[in-house]
Amino acid sequence: MGKMNFRKVLSHYEVGSYETHEHVPHAVINTIYIVKTSKGKNVIKVFASANARFIKFQTRIIDYLDRQGVPIQRFLRTKKNDLILKCGKKNCVLYEYVDGGINFRYSHKLIEHVAEEVGVLHRNLLKMKFKGGDKWGTNHQFKGKRDYLEMVEGFPVKEEYHNLVKELKDNVNKNALRRSIIHSDLSLSNMLFRNNKLVAFIDWDDSHWDYLIYDIAILIAYFIEHGIDIKHFFKSYQKQIKINEEEKKALYYFIKTRWLSGLNHMGKQRMIHKERAKLIGNAMGWLIKRYREYEKTTLMEFLEYYLN
Repeated sequence: MGKMNFRKVLSHYEVGSYETHEHVPHAVINTIYIVKTSKGKNVIKVFASANARFIKFQTRIIDYLDRQGVPIQRFLRTKKNDLILKCGKKNCVLYEYVDGGINFRYSHKLIEHVAEEVGVLHRNLLKMKFKGGDKWGTNHQFKGKRDYLEMVEGFPVKEEYHNLVKELKDNVNKNALRRSIIHSDLSLSNMLFRNNKLVAFIDWDDSHWDYLIYDIAILIAYFIEHGIDIKHFFKSYQKQIKINEEEKKALYYFIKTRWLSGLNHMGKQRMIHKERAKLIGNAMGWLIKRYREYEKTTLMEFLEYYLN
């Protein structure tokens, strides 16, 4: 995307004239640029494949959460009050620039702060009743996966997943699990911080209707992967939302669901991106090790130590 294209996109907004831009390299699927104009900074996001309907679904979430005071990165509208533009053949949007960055300096205080903000986020998501979002399927955690790879790095991921589904069905009453719109990719990588304060939840590209506790499982899996003590998280989170007994049990299993899904995804990506095969293989080996370590903790031990 050259300078003239940036100028053309920005001409639709009241954000000043184009000066410079910077590509954000860690965005894997969509393309993101931080653009500096005569009036400040903004963010252009070019969607790889998302259609207008799904983008509008995201904007409804973001608009609602913003009105409730949840820290969020807002969409900007064009001079004609449109949300979506065409960047070539792809849809693109303009976000406000949030002055903040990803915080990898973990502390008990930071995790407690994140837990409280996630609790507020979830309390508001539970109030949202409109439909839409990414297509994940209803109760997908309780269904077998035909498209799973048999093996990755010598690990029987498909067999492991089918065994996990059986355990879930035997031990968790899915009818007791609350459903809502969820972010579906909660991690510290999708939160912006300034002065150790969370200033924005970002990247709603995986948002969809699902079990609320699955959103927590995604974040807790991330914490465990990075060696973060999760006990501090639950104490603060439950000041905002109480987790019921079936959700507590589901959380234990959904953490495994998240990891097995990740292993399957990485296995497929390695077949596509052969130039990154070694890097992806190392990441899979590391995740398998974490999975095996987590398996040593029984359901009752997990509940007793973290949630009682």
